[in-house]
Amino acid sequence: MLTVFDIGMFDGADTKYHLQNGFRVVAVEGNPDLVASAEKTLASYVSAGQLVCVNKAISADGEPVELVLSGADLGASSTQADRIASRWPIGKLKVAGTTMRQLIEEYGVPHFIKSDIEGADRFCVLGLAASTRPQYLSALLRGDRLLQIQDHQPGVVSRAGQSEKLSRQARSRHYAPPRLR
Repeated sequence: MLTVFDIGMFDGADTKYHLQNGFRVVAVEGNPDLVASAEKTLASYVSAGQLVCVNKAISADGEPVELVLSGADLGASSTQADRIASRWPIGKLKVAGTTMRQLIEEYGVPHFIKSDIEGADRFCVLGLAASTRPQYLSALLRGDRLLQIQDHQPGVVSRAGQSEKLSRQARSRHYAPPRLR
């Protein structure tokens, strides 16, 4: 069974889609209430071993991080406080951190990674190496963060057939933010 990493599970909609399509899912979510809800809603997949919910947030070094909760949209909560400043922050939680390297060591190299973690997606991609890159990757990367990934991990995005194009666009600074798949 192929594995999908759903980084930033939120309400579990993407997780459920992948489960229903026969994938094993490792769903990573920093908000403990969202994890508890998904484990309850998707209990049959958890008990079958097809779903593992990880109540942690991706961080650069695996250390605990502060998750700022958005009152406007819980899915917009972020470890990047500046991303939430205009979205009615309603509180902060200290959550355990993890890295992509740690997730891959525990669960193996996934077939697909969906990363939607409100400004911290670069930590997902920067945590990959050519030997641990998935077949498919979806992450929103912008500006200097895209350059950082191109400079430090050129082999990771090249498999998507976009590396040369993304590098040219990013270096010229004349691009629309791409979605890597």
